[in-house]
Amino acid sequence: MDSVLDNSNHIFVTKKQVYKAIFSFPRASVSGIDELKPQYLKEHLGKTVGAAGNKLLVSLINLCNIMLAGSATTEFLPFIYGAYLIALGKKYGGIRPISVGSTIRSSC
Repeated sequence: MDSVLDNSNHIFVTKKQVYKAIFSFPRASVSGIDELKPQYLKEHLGKTVGAAGNKLLVSLINLCNIMLAGSATTEFLPFIYGAYLIALGKKYGGIRPISVGSTIRSSC
């Protein structure tokens, strides 16, 4: 996702970027460790939701920018940067490791 460098020397995301990222998830996307399915965010940010959806989007942008600035509290980090780990068998042997991370982190 394209980001912009601001004057405090860290990247930040815009409303358009976060909205685009959320709506880029395929419909059947699963939730990660945060248990927040991307479809839930899509439904609550849709054009028919109005002011409540806009408030949610602004809150998500603020959270993303706090994370990008490195200002997230240490208690928060395992939940936002953690992932479910899954080992799938490959067709011809071996293991394919899969990790499913946080929807929020993937949206930033």
